[in-house]
Amino acid sequence: MEKAVKLIKLSATPISIFYPLPIVPAVVFSLASAGKDLFTLLKMISLTFTFFAAINLWNHINDVQEDLLSNRQNVFSENEDLRKIGVLLVLGLYFLSFYFVWIWSLDKLAFRFFIVVALLTWIYSDKFIFGKYLIRFKDYYMTEIFTYALAYPFFIFTLWSLASKLNYKAYVLATLLLFFGLYGLFLKDIKDITGDEQAGLNTLAVKFEPSALFKFSLLFLFIFYSLIAVFSLLGLLPTLSFVIFFFIVIPIYVIKVLYKNQWKFTLDLSNLLNLMTTLNVMSLVLLALIATFKL
Repeated sequence: MEKAVKLIKLSATPISIFYPLPIVPAVVFSLASAGKDLFTLLKMISLTFTFFAAINLWNHINDVQEDLLSNRQNVFSENEDLRKIGVLLVLGLYFLSFYFVWIWSLDKLAFRFFIVVALLTWIYSDKFIFGKYLIRFKDYYMTEIFTYALAYPFFIFTLWSLASKLNYKAYVLATLLLFFGLYGLFLKDIKDITGDEQAGLNTLAVKFEPSALFKFSLLFLFIFYSLIAVFSLLGLLPTLSFVIFFFIVIPIYVIKVLYKNQWKFTLDLSNLLNLMTTLNVMSLVLLALIATFKL
């Protein structure tokens, strides 16, 4: 039982707006549901939780070496036999995800999108099959960006198809969330610089200085908030969504502070960056609420 609990916790690590926080499913449901019952939302959450649990576990299984170099312990780095069980669990979760999409999707084109997402996320972490012959996608910054650029919007299309056929609103939301995802991508590896360098990887964190990563991430965040303003003014998002644009004040202040510190991260900035992250997530929650209540 203790190992099962650890596996569940590991499957939800890192915490994301897909799983265990079902924020993205809520946003998609609010814009795509068109009056559908909450069972549609439950379908989206079930698919998202199943699929992202598989992605996270597969990533941890393949990252044992990097975790040991970074002094990060988990059940897979401590127990080799449990890794084999983890692989079987990952395969089962991937299969279940495909089954969910097959039986619930209202647009068969979305199933093709999901095949691409599943392949990309598998190859992204894989060291044992494709990784023997190809560079692992997460080990090289260009393939890392490529994976996010396709997998992020394609998974949004898949979720959307559980409520209705794909339409222009699905493409609008996928574009919006893509830039939100890229914002997170350029920040997520900063903490792993030492481990990635020791493992000989060429990730974003190794390729670029932290200051450059901050600049890229903030650029994508600016695009995200700007698109919310543009899409709401064009009627592609609920009109009241425009108020979310004013959340951009915090990133602007972060830029001011970072510029003053010559783009160097200091402990004094941690609270400010945490506040920015919280408000960014809250912007999606607010968007979901506005769309749900048709404000």
